[in-house]
Amino acid sequence: MAEEGGCLRWIPESIKCFLESCISEVNTVGRNGGSLQKNSWSKVAKSLHDVCGMNATQKQMKNHYDYLKSKYACWVYLKNKTGNLYNPETNTFNLSEKEWDEFIKGHPKGKSLKSSPLAFPDLCQALFDGTSATGSRAYAPSSTRERVSVVSSSSFTSHIHTIENEDDEESEEEVPAPTSDVERTDVERTNVESKNPSNVDRTTATSS
Repeated sequence: MAEEGGCLRWIPESIKCFLESCISEVNTVGRNGGSLQKNSWSKVAKSLHDVCGMNATQKQMKNHYDYLKSKYACWVYLKNKTGNLYNPETNTFNLSEKEWDEFIKGHPKGKSLKSSPLAFPDLCQALFDGTSATGSRAYAPSSTRERVSVVSSSSFTSHIHTIENEDDEESEEEVPAPTSDVERTDVERTNVESKNPSNVDRTTATSS
């Protein structure tokens, strides 16, 4: 089932169907400002019903569209930062607690990136690139396409589990993505080495 307790339950299958349907509508009839044409929403709703058995209202779909667009903008911001923060294997960012706190203060709508990867970044790029932000935090289409290397959507779909509240895009709750022991060990080792470079130097000297 795609619905629980009056809320839509966004799983990888429905997110992928939603993004692909939106992209198809944009390519066919264009946008209405930063969103879809009115008639396009009914077609996206039909796709969700036919493919996923989901009965979504225009408000619910618009909320999820805005939620994904905001999350993608924050994902691009972190992806473009220097320091090798991004792990393409897990589609996650290697930030300390302090760095996450600072990022979330400036980008509150990107808070979920800490615990849940962006779903299908390649499809998000196709749909939102060039419309993800305005003002000082805007991301120009050319710079995004040139600087962002998007991972395949199939490489991490098993990590995605998203539940959306139908009334407010900011109330979306995402269950943290499972992390394998190998991935966790690699991240922990990286954090330890970055904090104690002298340990790395001693290890290198001993081995040589």
